[in-house]
Amino acid sequence: MSKSLNKIIVALGAIMLFGAGCISISRGPSGNDGGVFKSTTFGQEWEPKVTLVTSAGLKNFAGANITTFAIDPQDHRAIYAGSELSGMFYTYDGGAIWQQPSALTKGYVSAIAIDPTNKCVTYVAVDNRILKSVDCNRTFSEIYREVSAENILTAFTIDARNASNIYAGTIRGTLLKSNDAGRTWILENTFPARRIVNIVIDPRNSAVRYVALMGKGIWKTTDG
Repeated sequence: MSKSLNKIIVALGAIMLFGAGCISISRGPSGNDGGVFKSTTFGQEWEPKVTLVTSAGLKNFAGANITTFAIDPQDHRAIYAGSELSGMFYTYDGGAIWQQPSALTKGYVSAIAIDPTNKCVTYVAVDNRILKSVDCNRTFSEIYREVSAENILTAFTIDARNASNIYAGTIRGTLLKSNDAGRTWILENTFPARRIVNIVIDPRNSAVRYVALMGKGIWKTTDG
């Protein structure tokens, strides 16, 4: 178990803060600094990418607090952003224009994962539920729900060697696994009442997995 998950996070934050004097950041629409920013100059300059297509015309999500981010492993221009209260946004053109699924216009989105073998299959952890799309975000169906609304989903990942194996973690330390792409679920482990921050699977060996816990470091299994 690692002794220093928090130290890693602090170090990353320091890199961003100490480099700020050399970085140019454009303000978002109406002066808002939320949403998504993009750099094409190795991080020296940043500009907001928050244009949102809606049935009422073009809008923006510059006021959204982004909580998670994912890029399609098969298409680097397909990007997904989850927010604190405003659901999920996605783009297929590298951020120039964003869309929002009708099923995900609100809610706390903590994790997003795209099937590495099928770009039209998307999983989204929102509040205490997991939603799945098999038609490129046109529609979503619920594949899992925690009994308690307070036990929100906080982490999600897909096994790169077998996309039918998916894992989800909760704010209370529950680690869930599905061997059939979300049709059925089992309890794999319960960690000591701590939020699961992230779940990582070794791409060379699916039996090796890591779980990061808030305030409890990193846990590892080699016999998964």
